[in-house]
Amino acid sequence: LTGALIAANCAVYVAQMMTGDKLMVLGAKVNAAIIAGGYYRLLTPVFLHGSFMHLAVNCLSLWNLGRTTEKMFGKKRMLAVYFLAGIAGNLMSFAMSPYPAVGASGAIFGLMGAMVEFGLRNEKLLGNQYGSFMSTLLMNAGINFAFGMTPGSRVDNFGHLGGFLGGLVISFLVGPRYKTIGYDRSGRYVALENSKHTNRLSRMTQSNDLCSIVFLFLAVIDNSW
Repeated sequence: LTGALIAANCAVYVAQMMTGDKLMVLGAKVNAAIIAGGYYRLLTPVFLHGSFMHLAVNCLSLWNLGRTTEKMFGKKRMLAVYFLAGIAGNLMSFAMSPYPAVGASGAIFGLMGAMVEFGLRNEKLLGNQYGSFMSTLLMNAGINFAFGMTPGSRVDNFGHLGGFLGGLVISFLVGPRYKTIGYDRSGRYVALENSKHTNRLSRMTQSNDLCSIVFLFLAVIDNSW
């Protein structure tokens, strides 16, 4: 699923290059257009990017974070978090920022928020990786928010914040609730979700996935077009 989302972002960017500014004009978060009834613009900016570098950084970020979220949440819930958090980010940007904006970063910050909520609720499951897991997520969030406050950064912090909070809330409502019941012979956690089915999750001490979530400078306010 993560690969499919990245492929979709790349395909849309190719279409942007082939059509000039048309997709930007039609799909970016533009407050006046939303007020006039273009509510679809709360979702379409998730697939649009202001430059190749903007696309590349977001795709790298999505690859690093999306695979872990997909593993822990499953495909359907990961997809729900991604798109609903993207909408939440654009809603906050619409409410707080007059500038046009594009990018998948609100949705990616939603995945980050969802994983923070997951970590808070599943501290036992994370074991001795809990501290590094949470500090990595929160450090990256803090760096991004701080960078967004620097003059001339063109980063939509409101989109980031809205996506992050949206991910927290969505994860709280529909996120997995694991109950750790022990280990199997291969040293993997055996965890039950809602006592319905068994999920085998790699012990975090044997996995670097959650400690390699590093992504910076995700969103851009692009009013050059």
